[in-house]
Amino acid sequence: MLNSLEGHFLLAADHLRGPSFYQSVVLMLEHTEEAAMGLIVNRPMSTKLHEALGDIASTDDQRSLLFFGGPVEDSSMFVMHNCQDLSSSDRPICDGVYVSSSSDSFDYLTQEASSVKEQRLFRVYCGYAGWDGQQLEQEIQRGDWLSIPATSERVFQSDPYQLWDDCMEQRKAQRRFLPAFPSNPLMN
Repeated sequence: MLNSLEGHFLLAADHLRGPSFYQSVVLMLEHTEEAAMGLIVNRPMSTKLHEALGDIASTDDQRSLLFFGGPVEDSSMFVMHNCQDLSSSDRPICDGVYVSSSSDSFDYLTQEASSVKEQRLFRVYCGYAGWDGQQLEQEIQRGDWLSIPATSERVFQSDPYQLWDDCMEQRKAQRRFLPAFPSNPLMN
């Protein structure tokens, strides 16, 4: 029986050195027996939203960045956001994180969200990471991927370049056998 990783981060192991997944953090959107899909959440691109899409209102630097979501179908776009009441078609991924590919959600977030007083967070991704059948399970067994539960704080972390290091540190802390600084120095 499959343990679904939906709502978890996949952390690329140190030995993955390819350009698509080196130090990647993938937020898993779907994970079934037939397929798995996620978005790389720590790869901002040098292209801004308004450069790629024209008349898109950019609200600030963080929200105007376009992110590389993965090497599959790089012309497809997804928007990840924290707006629970935005659209019934937007899928919850983990607490406080929703994903959509609907134009209505995209338009609202990129054009109207700047006028809303509460903090609406969103990021736009091109492409996605995908695996067939048991491919992801084989890669995990080989040690290519590690996993931890995802949180909205990490998904929308202000410094996406630091995300892999932060997640790896969190995973190491969860797997420690002894405390990092033992109270008895003889145990060191």
